Amino acid sequence: RYIGSLFFFAIMVAIAEESYFRGVIFQKLISIYDDNKTIMLSALLFGLAHSVCIISGSSIIMVALQVMNAIIFGIIAAQLLVITKSILPGMIYHFWFDFVNHITRLDGLALFIASAVQVCIMLFYILWLDRQIKDKDE
Repeated sequence: RYIGSLFFFAIMVAIAEESYFRGVIFQKLISIYDDNKTIMLSALLFGLAHSVCIISGSSIIMVALQVMNAIIFGIIAAQLLVITKSILPGMIYHFWFDFVNHITRLDGLALFIASAVQVCIMLFYILWLDRQIKDKDE
């Protein structure tokens, strides 16, 4: 039952957030700025939107980590959009990202270590995607 609910929740969040941030917001920004600036601005807005978790009583450190994680995630999702010209890969990535993060139910030191590893992997992925974008533009 928990897995089914989590699966549905992760799908709905992925569709809603990607439609808004990589659909509406990204499209508005790309009409004004170049790809790189749009990727960064949309990722910053995505990260800032995740600061609302402070309302739930999360510590300032957890909120800062979530915002940082969301910014990094937002860069990847926007890069996928630029490369593929579709929000579908970002939705799929978003779904799996949320589903795996929530299903593990980590906390404390285990959460910190897993988050650090996750951030490192995402940073390497950003560099790889950036190279794909640059190669495409040449």
